[in-house]
Amino acid sequence: KGETKTLHKVQKSKKQHGKSILKYSPKTFVNSIDNLLNEIGVGSLTEIDAYKTRASQYDHIKDEYIKVGLGVRAKEIDGYYVPRDAYSSFIILNANEQGEVNKEMLSKGFNEFCEEMPEAVKRAEKAGNISKNFGFDECKRKDRRYIDKNDMSMMF
Repeated sequence: KGETKTLHKVQKSKKQHGKSILKYSPKTFVNSIDNLLNEIGVGSLTEIDAYKTRASQYDHIKDEYIKVGLGVRAKEIDGYYVPRDAYSSFIILNANEQGEVNKEMLSKGFNEFCEEMPEAVKRAEKAGNISKNFGFDECKRKDRRYIDKNDMSMMF
């Protein structure tokens, strides 16, 4: 009189879940970069203490830590507007494993870093490798351009 329908529940294999997490984990990424650096003979990756360094808060000109909100994507440092993440990377580049910043190296390389920033932004935009979250848009707004502190003319 009535039809009987049987539902067979298909269970997905969970074997891939762990592999997926491993494939995209930050530590796996760091290890693969370290292996690549060793393979091509450039050196090895040095991990720093990010908590101690506080690179996104540090201003090497004033030699103090200034806490800024996560929404602030660019900083003014010594007359230059620079993306906060790029400046943080510059600070980390000049830090040791303990997270101590080499202030002399920062002072020597800062002007070159700022002079190369507009060209780096142009290359990234041309390649399509630019994120809205990186701070370039904030630096390019009319009131926030890359400023050459020597003659105060617009660089970008």
